[in-house]
Amino acid sequence: ISVMLGAAILWTMFYSFQRDMAVAFIDDLWCRNLINLFSTPLMLSEYMAGIIVVCILKVMVGLGAASAIAWAAWSFNVLPWLPKFIPYIANLLFFSLAIGIAITGMVFRYSTKVQALAWGFAGLLMPVSCIFYPVSSLPKWLQDIAWMMPTAHSFEGMRQALAGKGFSAVHFWWGAGLNAVYFTAAILFFGWIFEKARSRGLLVKQE
Repeated sequence: ISVMLGAAILWTMFYSFQRDMAVAFIDDLWCRNLINLFSTPLMLSEYMAGIIVVCILKVMVGLGAASAIAWAAWSFNVLPWLPKFIPYIANLLFFSLAIGIAITGMVFRYSTKVQALAWGFAGLLMPVSCIFYPVSSLPKWLQDIAWMMPTAHSFEGMRQALAGKGFSAVHFWWGAGLNAVYFTAAILFFGWIFEKARSRGLLVKQE
């Protein structure tokens, strides 16, 4: 039960951060506010930093609410586990940030035609993230894909901590290394898409 509740809390946090990152930009498209924002001295990095800060605050509030419900309903207290969970939580947040940035870049280029990715992309990763079951339960060919996901390493590490095996440095560093690759790729992709959209005048045509 502890493993199930802990996994549910961490996955909710991952999904919420990735979704809110992309939806924050889509909100500006719905309100037709994008031209107003980028006609000011506001830099793209400042705009993205603002979205990230707001999303982190929302995730912290959601994490606190989910932890309180788990404690009240099932007497599961996540606080004693947080010191061991924090490295895995950081990996989850960085991976969701990379996904959110990549999806935002796609929305920059293709407008709201691809807005469904903001809500649905994380769900595509669930089978290979191994949230409620170990990676070893997957078919061999799917295990290779799962080990390429920072989410799988984070949840494997969480299960080891809850089983009393301590902090898994291997899963943490594998997740951190994969995050470095995915985050760099997302930043490069976003910068390329943004410049392409701006050079073609797509920013004023977004809808």
